[in-house]
Amino acid sequence: MNSLLSLERFKIRVSGLSKSFSDPVKPKQRKLIFEDVDMEIGVGFFSALMGPSGCGKSTLLKIIAGLETADTGSVDYYLAGKWIPIIKNGQFVQSDSTASQLRCKHIGFVFQSHQLIHEFNVLENVALPLQLQEISGKEARERAAAMLDRVGLGKELAKFPETLSVGMQQRVGIARAMVHEPTLIFADEPTASLDPGMAEEVIEMMLLLQEFMETTILMITHSPQMAKPLDEIWQFVRSQGNVDEISYSLERKSSSV
Repeated sequence: MNSLLSLERFKIRVSGLSKSFSDPVKPKQRKLIFEDVDMEIGVGFFSALMGPSGCGKSTLLKIIAGLETADTGSVDYYLAGKWIPIIKNGQFVQSDSTASQLRCKHIGFVFQSHQLIHEFNVLENVALPLQLQEISGKEARERAAAMLDRVGLGKELAKFPETLSVGMQQRVGIARAMVHEPTLIFADEPTASLDPGMAEEVIEMMLLLQEFMETTILMITHSPQMAKPLDEIWQFVRSQGNVDEISYSLERKSSSV
């Protein structure tokens, strides 16, 4: 699954991230969710992010993706031979336009719910990320059709999302996330709404695409079975403290455990 790390290729470095929210019971106080999170994900790794409900998995994913700020810490991407800061001292570094360009060109997102545009057919949904890069309509459609063929939906191009099964809809969402050949994909429980058999098929498909494209993927999952074939697991564990001050830290584990 993972390829040899190369200094010329993208990787992620996370250092000292902490996040808290206002306590709804005590509005003047902050509730710590996680603290001092450090991660480094190499090129071509498919990594799982796991932990109990409420530990901050989705929040951490959003921060690493540059979609949300933190209290402290930094996030950097290694891209085109240099480190690009995304979060510094818990705050955004890049302008909105620069951050948008980075996401549009280098990052793909897969959601729990496919988030497809119901007014667009399958081909149009998958071609959208390419069109946002101002790629010609003809080339965008050709590349979208090729990606849909790879995920087994080459005969469904003209269909609309509501006519597809849940599993097929999620395949369209994955094709859309990968069609522009991103360097990094963030996936927030992409198999949560699928039955076990269908979930395994989706993970196998993502593994094949990820290996072919050498994309780095960070995926949230609750399922040890889904995480088993991946390169590594980042596991949230409860930090020591009293009952009123529950927080979590992150540990790296082998996916074979």
